[in-house]
Amino acid sequence: MFQAVTNIISGMPPVAPPKDVEPFTMADAEAAYAGRVYKFSGGVLTLASGADKNAAVILEESADAATPGAKVRGSWITPGTVFKTKITNKNGTALTNLHASFKVGATVNINDTGDGADGETNSAAVNGPLTVLRMDAAKEEVWVVFNTCAVALDCDTTSG
Repeated sequence: MFQAVTNIISGMPPVAPPKDVEPFTMADAEAAYAGRVYKFSGGVLTLASGADKNAAVILEESADAATPGAKVRGSWITPGTVFKTKITNKNGTALTNLHASFKVGATVNINDTGDGADGETNSAAVNGPLTVLRMDAAKEEVWVVFNTCAVALDCDTTSG
């Protein structure tokens, strides 16, 4: 689960959007889960994972897949917003072995379930959408920023 904790640009804690913000439309037959990362595809939300550089929204509520085009509230991923999330295996299961390249300053991927950071994959070999700012390996928690997202495409921290 991605949870906004602060913004390194403004220095302010996040403010939840009001209830009357226009909700986002989910892709047909796709479940929505609060705290997961989603991207736009054809004007509707679908799960973001791996090296998706166009992640757009963290959902604030859930909806089942049985409701085609369900409307759900979410928060835009904006530059500088720091998120706390869990470190997992690539497939989203509990972490079994943290890769040695997963450390502060590394660019890492979103796990396959969109609800945490992939701590299993060699981050030196990927140019992932997340940058690690702080981590607690014992608790399997990490603080990250999106170095690229739908409102700031391909603004990653690597060159070439």
